[in-house]
Amino acid sequence: KIIVPASVSKPFSLKFSPKYVYGLYSGKNFKENGLETLAGTIIYVFDWNGEAIKKYELNVPVTLISVDNKDEMLYAFSNMPDPELIRFKIK
Repeated sequence: KIIVPASVSKPFSLKFSPKYVYGLYSGKNFKENGLETLAGTIIYVFDWNGEAIKKYELNVPVTLISVDNKDEMLYAFSNMPDPELIRFKIK
C-alpha cells in the first residue's frame, strides 16, 4: 500500500480512466519552492476504491498528464527546457 506523506504536496493534475485515478505530484511545497511545485515527477495510481496500485517516477518534470482508456500509455506535457509532449508506456 502506498501512503502519501502529509508533508508532500497535493496532486495538481488528476486524470481518470475507467479503472484508475492518476495523480501527479511534485513532492515539494509551494512555500519553499514556489512555481517549481507545479512540475512533478511522481505519479500515484489508485483504483476507484482509493487503494494505491502503483507509483511511477518520471525522468523529467511534467506539468500535465493524461492517460488512454486502456491504461497502457501516459501522456505528459513538459516545459523543461522547451514545451514538449512526452509519451510513456505504462503497461
